[in-house]
Amino acid sequence: MKYPVSLSLRHKGKILELDEAREMVVLSGVNGEAIGGLSWDFVIDQILAYHKVSVQKEIRSEPRISLAFRVRYNTPEGVRFEKISLLSNTYTCPPDGCNTFQVTYQTLKDFEQDLHRHIHLENNILFKKAIVLENELTK
Repeated sequence: MKYPVSLSLRHKGKILELDEAREMVVLSGVNGEAIGGLSWDFVIDQILAYHKVSVQKEIRSEPRISLAFRVRYNTPEGVRFEKISLLSNTYTCPPDGCNTFQVTYQTLKDFEQDLHRHIHLENNILFKKAIVLENELTK
């Protein structure tokens, strides 16, 4: 589904597209050119990162921060790479870009994909299992 941007003065005329098949949000320019895209995972993680995390009630007698509180973090690297991706037209090298330029863009693109994979594995697999284990140990 495509949604034209009409109220935002900075982005008026651009189009946001929800690509269900690839689970992506794609931004297109006023002339229909692809500007960039983000996975639904990334968008959802960014929205959730703005919610305050409640600290679980302490079970132990000594002060302690629960693992659930410690592992939820907003990654500034993810935000930085989102900006780099948008500024670089989703790591699209200009037609007159030299080999070094092309390698740099490809390296940045590969690094961002690895970063998102790493964050996903931590947040959705490792930390969830660690929280379950911590809860079992503190019963």
